[in-house]
Parts: sequence; C-alpha cells; structure tokens
Amino acid sequence: MKALILEGVAAGVRNHLLNEFRGSRAHSIEWLLGLYRQHVRANVPRDVSRHLRQVFSWNTELRYATALEEQEDATDFIESVLAISQWADGRM
Repeated sequence: MKALILEGVAAGVRNHLLNEFRGSRAHSIEWLLGLYRQHVRANVPRDVSRHLRQVFSWNTELRYATALEEQEDATDFIESVLAISQWADGRM
C-alpha cells in the first residue's frame, strides 16, 4: 500500500508522506487505505475492498504469537494478500 500511495502522488507530497510512514500506524492497512483515498483519489474495486477487510483483521502482533492459527484463516489471508498485490501491481 505504501508503494501504491507513493507512486500516485507528486514528489513534494511523496517526501511528506515518507515522514508519515513511521511508527505503528504505518503498519495499519486501514490508515494506509485512507491515505490512498485521500491523496491518490482513486477507487478501490469492491473485490479488493473485501480482501483488504480480510487483511485488516490480522495485525503485526501475530508475528510473535505462539499459538497456531486456523489453516483456513491463514489460507484466506494469503489469498487476500495475493489479490491485493495483483491489483496494486496493475496500478503501478
């Protein structure tokens, strides 16, 4: 999402946004999506929005979790990441 945002803005805005990409909020897909809508002003297709909602449910704390996640949840997450990546690649 960060690359997609930076690709869609002017150089002056890009420098400002790079400074914004710090701290825990820079890992928030919801926050990044808001920046994308605000600065790039492009629509996100409905199916991509659905995949983004799937990814919203996972957070950086899961990197350190010792419990196993459900296989189906992990598979859904990976499928969503792939769909979002494909859409983003087509926009850059």
